[in-house]
Amino acid sequence: MLNDIKIESKEISLKEFCTQLSISQATGKNWLKLGKIKSRTKNNVIYFDQEYINRLKEEIQNDENKVLKSRRNKKFVSGNIYYKSYIGNDSENLKIVEQIVNYIKNARVAVTKHLVRCIINEYALQIIFQKINNKSKISNALYKLLVGRLNIKKYSKLFDISDSEAREYLKIIKEHSKIFEMQYEYEPSKDIMGLIYISLNNLGKRKVTGTYYTPEKIVKKLNNQLFKGGNIANKKVLDPCCGTGNFLLNLPYAITFEQIYAMDIDEESIYITRLNMAIKYSIDDLEVLNKHIFVRDYLKSTLNDKYDYILGNPPWGYDFSNAEKEYLINEYYSAYGKNIESFDLFIEKSKLVLNKNGYISFVLPEALLNVKSHYRIREIIFNKFDIKYLEYLGNAFDGVQCPSIIIKIKYTNNEISTKGLEVKNSKTSFTIKTNRELTPDYFSFTMDDYEYGIIKQINSLSKKVFLKNNSIFALGIVTGDNDKYISTKKADDNEMIIRGKAVFKYKYMDTDEYILFKPKQFQQVAPSEYYRISPKLFYRFISNKLVFAYDDRSTLSLNSCNILIPMIKNINIKYILAVLNSSVAQFYFDKNFNSIKILRSHIESIPIPIVTKEKENEIVNKVDVLLKSHNNEQIIKVYDEIDREIAKIYNIDSDKYGYILKLYEKDEKFMFAV
Repeated sequence: MLNDIKIESKEISLKEFCTQLSISQATGKNWLKLGKIKSRTKNNVIYFDQEYINRLKEEIQNDENKVLKSRRNKKFVSGNIYYKSYIGNDSENLKIVEQIVNYIKNARVAVTKHLVRCIINEYALQIIFQKINNKSKISNALYKLLVGRLNIKKYSKLFDISDSEAREYLKIIKEHSKIFEMQYEYEPSKDIMGLIYISLNNLGKRKVTGTYYTPEKIVKKLNNQLFKGGNIANKKVLDPCCGTGNFLLNLPYAITFEQIYAMDIDEESIYITRLNMAIKYSIDDLEVLNKHIFVRDYLKSTLNDKYDYILGNPPWGYDFSNAEKEYLINEYYSAYGKNIESFDLFIEKSKLVLNKNGYISFVLPEALLNVKSHYRIREIIFNKFDIKYLEYLGNAFDGVQCPSIIIKIKYTNNEISTKGLEVKNSKTSFTIKTNRELTPDYFSFTMDDYEYGIIKQINSLSKKVFLKNNSIFALGIVTGDNDKYISTKKADDNEMIIRGKAVFKYKYMDTDEYILFKPKQFQQVAPSEYYRISPKLFYRFISNKLVFAYDDRSTLSLNSCNILIPMIKNINIKYILAVLNSSVAQFYFDKNFNSIKILRSHIESIPIPIVTKEKENEIVNKVDVLLKSHNNEQIIKVYDEIDREIAKIYNIDSDKYGYILKLYEKDEKFMFAV
């Protein structure tokens, strides 16, 4: 593979080292500090050998370096070179592509541009031959074309092969004849050439460039919704980041090639897209293909045309250079701060080239809807678009833990309206029938109209307070190396530390993990007094459930268990604990944020009802009973009593409370088991 090619050793800076491994410089410095990587020093400057970096990358990709793989920045996705879900398991060609990849891997063949082109051309020629000759199959099509023994009529113009390229191709065909003896099936909507291209490239680098290869089933979902019920005659369609053309292959056949335009910055991808379009639409004119499908940087281009539909999967987290960032900040409102998000820019750019009442439909991270860094693009959507369709996909991409969505927005040049918005997730689907109150702070559409009414009722409390500006939040300890700093044996100088999994509602479980608390040794710590303050609350950080526990023992916690220190004057911390652990608070969190992480901003937004001191004491007394109890039945009984009382405090009637409980009846309650 590519990593097998010997590269002449040279001195690489820490910054370049981090770029090659797709980690932040902070992570690289921490690896150095903890002795996880080896560097050299010359004239007091740290550097690395290129050969050493190559070995590290290969060890990570082959799962041989567990230490770095478990701690690397999530930008680095070790690639299975075989990406099945891209075309679906029902493909007749899947086994052939797998055989090719296995052959190249086992034979340790260097993946070169010429090798990839050879295999791509072989597939395209076989399929074109099938189309011309009533599905008759052929093998060694590229060889036969090069030696003048293949007649594909006018389609030969699509393959502009120079003499030097032809010699290189013939050499490859001779050395690896097995690859070209295989016969493909024509599957009209499946991007087999794209799968070949993806599989032969180093998938370990795909996230560095923000590239996520969209599974076929998601492509079909997006296209079906985008063109549903619309008059598509003479409408212009643009894929501004087309890759190898999988979205275009799945366009409705009512859309003609004359309506289609596409671009990408990758020359090889555009070559494949043109071949895909030539096969789908029976086009043998290279000039026509080049006019509609071209190599171009969408974000830097001046486009004179306007489009009616813009679709695709724009790059996520593209690693822009400093020069590119400077240009983009001057050109785009949504480009600001240190981390410029590429998909935000694609949305903003698309607004500029979209006709009035035109549509954008993209596959995007769910973070678009609620993460603070995407506020500006939400502001643009809020002021200029209506959201017409939204589907929550969950973790839709192989090997990537990133909840995703399909979003379809209509350019109205007016403030957003939610009326008529179709929402879908894995459990349900509904249409919003009213124009809801909304701000660009976050977009939440996980609730139907009935649930929205409950949320409005919660927000309408006349007497309430928030933890924002009334509390201290602290992260649990990040040691940088738990194996080094955490022991399973108690000693005179160490103390118990807990993780998120030890936290349950109201209580936490004692553990058999201990740490010697020396903050200066750790990668990241909060001020020591935050760990030592008593009382305080612990909560699970990685969770889709609100799970808060009371601590009056100054216990330490790791970073999966964060700290909340409420400081609301005249309100007991145990009352706040009861509110945050309630099913009403869980409902509020779910419907507003739909997150797998409990963020500070989420907790700060939950309204804390202000009640009489008598009612507060009543709740606190029940919490005390629960905290002291060692009887499971009593714990559950008291928990339910507290939960019902909290619902009444929020003015939730029995029908609405019953509805909320039914939502969570099959969920784990995270109650402490005695």
